[in-house]
Amino acid sequence: KPHWKAVASVDLAQPIVAPLAAVGNMVFAVDGSGAVTAYQLPDLARRDGWSLGGAHAWGPERVGEHVLLASQSGDLLCFDATGQLCWQVALPEAPLAGAAVLDDGQFLLATAAGTLWRIEPSEGREVARVELRRPLSTAPVPVGREVLVGGRCGSLYRVQVPEAVASPLAHESEVPQ
Repeated sequence: KPHWKAVASVDLAQPIVAPLAAVGNMVFAVDGSGAVTAYQLPDLARRDGWSLGGAHAWGPERVGEHVLLASQSGDLLCFDATGQLCWQVALPEAPLAGAAVLDDGQFLLATAAGTLWRIEPSEGREVARVELRRPLSTAPVPVGREVLVGGRCGSLYRVQVPEAVASPLAHESEVPQ
């Protein structure tokens, strides 16, 4: 008869408070103390751990060959398939709206406050930013060189994402179509 059988287990000091995210042979867990820990599969050997300095706000979530996680203190952390922290950067605004996506080899994120943010995965460097100045509620959806994103008011915005970092004043009078 088909059945589930435990092949490995580990006792934790704190309960897991977020979904698990896996990349390669690593799985990442966030516990109630505000720590993220990497465990190696298949034996669940503890690989490494990091303190978030408080609670998590979003994730962890696999995006391409990385796992992203946002802390309530406003940081975005990126982990790789070896279980290492690649980088940690400040979010332009928190929290994130929906999932992060991979677009042309770069992370594309939306914040609830209305910022679309493109990040280079290897260093966490900002590549582009668009300030919509409208509350957002969904993940960005790349469609060609444009992005669709849902607003909290029920609107659907179609935005062309720039290829390079633009001055914050460049979008001062721009109203999304």
